[in-house]
Amino acid sequence: MTFPKAPREDAASRPPRPANGERLQTRLRGRAGVEQRRRRLAAEPECRDCREVGKRTPSTVPDHIIPLALGGTDDDSNIRCLCAEHHRIRTAEQFGREAWRGVGPDGWPL
Repeated sequence: MTFPKAPREDAASRPPRPANGERLQTRLRGRAGVEQRRRRLAAEPECRDCREVGKRTPSTVPDHIIPLALGGTDDDSNIRCLCAEHHRIRTAEQFGREAWRGVGPDGWPL
């Protein structure tokens, strides 16, 4: 299945980047990243999107509200904890793609 490409942004809407092309912030990796993920999931144990509609689903993914690839930061203020399903939907929306909804019993995409 192919997804439509995200629309190109104009230079004014892009986040600022250093002149040398480096990223503004380095992403935590290894043990520090695992500890940060554990701490965030403990602080927000239920999916934020499910909670808004009255469902109680455990959160499994700390999601960047503004993705790092689009200039977001790794600060706690830029994180929302979601279930896997809502994370997939939100990520597809953020990058201009339609979320994959699965395959029906006839083998065709839903």
